[in-house]
This record gives sequence, C-alpha cells and structure tokens, in this order.
Amino acid sequence: MAKRIKEISVMNVLLALMVIFIHVSGDAVITLDKYKSAYIIVMTLWRLCQVAVYGFIFLSGLKLCLKEDIDYEKFYISRFKTIIIPYIVWVIIYYIYYYNHSYYPKDANHVKILYEAIITGNMASHFYFVIIIAQFYLLAPFFKKMVKKSNAKVCIFVSLLITLISMYAGQNVLYNDRIFTTYIFYFVFGCFMGANYEKFKSFVKKYFIVISLAFLISAFLFIFVAYYMNIGKIPYNFYIEYIRTVYCICAILFIFGVCLKIKNVYNNTLVQKTDSASYYIYLVHSFFIPIINDIMLENSIKTVKYTFPIRAVYVYLVSICLCISYVELKNRFLKRGELKS
Repeated sequence: MAKRIKEISVMNVLLALMVIFIHVSGDAVITLDKYKSAYIIVMTLWRLCQVAVYGFIFLSGLKLCLKEDIDYEKFYISRFKTIIIPYIVWVIIYYIYYYNHSYYPKDANHVKILYEAIITGNMASHFYFVIIIAQFYLLAPFFKKMVKKSNAKVCIFVSLLITLISMYAGQNVLYNDRIFTTYIFYFVFGCFMGANYEKFKSFVKKYFIVISLAFLISAFLFIFVAYYMNIGKIPYNFYIEYIRTVYCICAILFIFGVCLKIKNVYNNTLVQKTDSASYYIYLVHSFFIPIINDIMLENSIKTVKYTFPIRAVYVYLVSICLCISYVELKNRFLKRGELKS
C-alpha cells in the first residue's frame, strides 16, 4: 500500500462523515418546522456538508496527479477492482433489499432494472458519484497530459466555465448530475493542485486567514439564500447553484487548510482505519437508513427529536464498524495469501 499523506487522508475521512450526515439528516430537513431553531441548525449543517462529493472529486484529481508517471494498465485494473466491483456488488445488495420490501413489482424486468441501475447510479441517491468518477478515470490519460502540457490558470478557468455552462444548460436534462462536465472544474483543479502539491500547501498555509474569511462569507450567503428560498421569502432561482459553487470552492480550500493543521490526528488508529474503509462507508451507509426507519416505525418512534439522533447514531456506528471490519478481514486474508505464495 502506498504511503498515505496525512492531510489528504484526514480530509477524506471528514468528507465521508459529511456524506453520512447529509443522508441521515434529510428527513429532519423535510419534516422540522422551518421557523424553529432546530430546523435552522440542521439545515445549516446539511447545506454545509454538501461540499462533500465535490471535495471527493477534487481529491480524486489531486491524487491522480501526485505521481508523475502512471502504469495505466495497473491503474485501470486497480480502479476496476477497488471502485467498480464493490459498487456493482452493493447495487445488487440494495436491489435485493428493495425487492424483498416490495419496492419493485414481482413481474418487473429485473435484469433491465439492475443494468440501468449500474449504468446510471440510480439504485441509491449517492451512487451517482461512482458514475462521475468512473468517467474521470476513463479520461485519466487526457487529464495527465493536460497538466503536463497546458497552462494551469487557463485550464482551471476554462474548466470552471464548462462546469457553470453544464450546470445551467443541463438543469432540465435527465441525469445531468451524472455527466462529468458538470464537475470538471473540481477534478481539473485537483489535478493541477496535485501536480504542484508543495506549492499548493504553501499557498493554503500562507493565505489561510483569507481562505477562512472567504469560506465564512460564502457559507453565510449560501445558507441565507437557501433558507429564505425554503420559507418562500425569496423566489427560487437557479443562481443559488452558482452561490453553491463559490461556497464549495472556498470550502474545499478551507477544509484542506484545516486538515493541514490537524493532520496528526491521522496517527489515531481509528482515523486510519476509517480512511482505509471510506469508499465502502460511502457505498454502504445509506443501506441502513430504511432498516432503522422500519425499526423505529415498528416501535412507534415517529417524532423527529428522537428519530434523527437514533438514525444518525445507528447509521454512523453500523456503517463505519462494518466497513472497517470488512477491510481488516480482507487485508488479513490477502496477507495470508501472500505468505502462502
């Protein structure tokens, strides 16, 4: 296993925890009274955590370009084993659960449903990330060459324009959120930061106060506009997506800066194991939400002040513990195989 860079791994863990929060808090955001402080707190955290997937895409580009040379045959085999196969397995597991709970009619074309689910990532709301990242990995040689041959500022600016145009042009297009151009800025930005990693770290350290201020201002603006749209005081307008983009850029830089400062928490064994299991945690966590929801419903637990914390604790504990245990067992099995050979 390649040596982990502490700040990247810590950021990876934080983003994984944020993704879980988005999904365990979704019901509370929908059902809480929008004029109560509880809603404002949960909605604020829910909105702030929406940087997570963009952050993962940024980190994917960054890690791709940290190394100058890549053996693409090994790269694609590795990504197929570590990204695609677990994804397909969990699509099937989710489907079996949904089928057994009558989410699909018995006479449905189940092969077609599974095929479409794997291709589009529609089996679970967060699976779209796998479809996006697979597209970027397929184009990895192009991005590596771009970083070597092109001007960083020009490429980052052009990629931002492509992202903004794709977001606007595709707002009424089915599966636009699964097309790589909608996220290309974050990946390209990550690629150039990975290729110039030491300069990137120095920049973030030097301007961390400015980055923090930009993060706070953009976060406040994003939350303010989102809240007043939610309560109907401001009519919905697509410009909130551009505000979200500004927020996400500032948040990625801010989170990375924070991780540089706290990178030594990676020395903690639990953080290391969570980092190693982060992709599985991403795939698995949402599976346990309907399970705990059914358990609470059977026990007549319906009030949000109880369902939200119970759901959060259950999903965090079960998904993290299960995935860490799986990775530990897998690594032990692989080590035994290596020793025997």
